[in-house]
Amino acid sequence: MGRVGVLLLNLGGPDGLEDVRPFLYNLFSDPEIIR
Repeated sequence: MGRVGVLLLNLGGPDGLEDVRPFLYNLFSDPEIIR
């Protein structure tokens, strides 16, 4: 079996409830994060 690596990152979070939707949109639309 080959090697397996796990990388954990803290990408921050939204400041308030109204910031959740834009935060998630920016997070999941970034091609550098979602590959």
